Amino acid sequence: MARTRKVSVGDVVRIVLDDGRSAYGHVLVEPLIAFKSYQDSGEDPDIPEILRSPDAFRIWVSRRPLTDGRWPVVGHAEPDPAALRAPPFFRQDPLTQKLSITYDGGHFVPATEVECQGLERAAVWAAEHVTERLLDYFENRPNRWVESLRVKV
Repeated sequence: MARTRKVSVGDVVRIVLDDGRSAYGHVLVEPLIAFKSYQDSGEDPDIPEILRSPDAFRIWVSRRPLTDGRWPVVGHAEPDPAALRAPPFFRQDPLTQKLSITYDGGHFVPATEVECQGLERAAVWAAEHVTERLLDYFENRPNRWVESLRVKV
């Protein structure tokens, strides 16, 4: 039986990309992770430097890659209290196409298309999709998953 790892707020995790580079995420309030705009070879990561880099994106992520060891914890630093506050996310009803936004990670309020532009869709990302998105981010190209989750008009 596989052992489940415990991951805590503030843990820094390494994500190995398909090309061998490493990217990093900072665990915030479950299931929110801030993925950093930092990459390296994965050897001897400089945690303060990683955390000084801007966020590439902040999204909700499945617990599985955190608890099964796929994304190992390589450091720890308590996040700034402001970072713990969930960013706004939007959702779109698949039948009515009505839009809403959550500003607190829970309660959704009605919203317009303009208000939802530029926001992440409220979705829990799988490890494979996050890895692909990070690789696309570092290669400065569109990501098919981001595009598929945009507001539909």
